[in-house]
Amino acid sequence: THTVPLRGEIVSADAGNVSIVEISPANIQMKFDSLQTLTLDIRARLTGYSVPEDEYLIRDVTVSPRSVELTGPAEEIERISQCIVEEEINEELTSSYTTTLPLKFLDADGNEITGTNVALSQDTAYVTMTVGVVKEVDLTVNLIPGGGASADNGTVTVDIQPSTITVVGTQEELSALTEISLGS
Repeated sequence: THTVPLRGEIVSADAGNVSIVEISPANIQMKFDSLQTLTLDIRARLTGYSVPEDEYLIRDVTVSPRSVELTGPAEEIERISQCIVEEEINEELTSSYTTTLPLKFLDADGNEITGTNVALSQDTAYVTMTVGVVKEVDLTVNLIPGGGASADNGTVTVDIQPSTITVVGTQEELSALTEISLGS
């Protein structure tokens, strides 16, 4: 940190009637530091949500962009440990949830860091929580008759274990799905 005294100088051709009476503050503090750049992944902290049990499932949470670039004084950059977006949703979700949230920066102890002289490549992130529908469908095998054996005459029995599988998708993806054939 350096203390620099302030001086006043009148720079004008017709400054005859102008004078400097006082300079306040008389000194300023200047701090010099090297410029540093850091790239951090952006992590989502979404809380307070639920999905109806056995009917829906959180499929994925994505953040876009995935990272942020910070540029600023080395002393301030070194304090920053992680970048998050967070929100308390407070609702039961039956469809995907999207929002744009401000970036927050935390130190190594998880305390929020504010009021820095750090420039950011962006200051918000777009968050999507994909919610899928859960559906249980039958597993089947389609037999091709031949060689005298067929399911129709009782000479072939198929026992699939497990006989069902649980799948997750959108309502549109799963609406027509009633079974999954394991082959012919």
